[in-house]
Amino acid sequence: MHRFRPFQWRPAQKAAGIDPLRRVYDLRHTFATFALRAGISTFDLSRYMGASLTMIDRHYGHLACDGREHAIKLLDALNAPDFERWTLVDARWTPEESAGVSAENESDA
Repeated sequence: MHRFRPFQWRPAQKAAGIDPLRRVYDLRHTFATFALRAGISTFDLSRYMGASLTMIDRHYGHLACDGREHAIKLLDALNAPDFERWTLVDARWTPEESAGVSAENESDA
């Protein structure tokens, strides 16, 4: 990598008219910024970049759309009349009828 910067990276930037010249590491920050602006969650971004969620939040959290306001909008959307109900999770603790267990099978147990 130490030979890539002076012999390929810098000349390519100069040829493209980039001023001031950027470090290769700056591409990491560009990726993180674009990813968060595109709507990728901080959780997913931390996995893609191999960085902790805390580090992503500390450096890029202000760009994330999965913050408090986004969570509120998602929760509010659950009550919208045109919300697709198939996406909802049935979170009942006890089902009305156990799946795959009939009254006949319970007596055999």
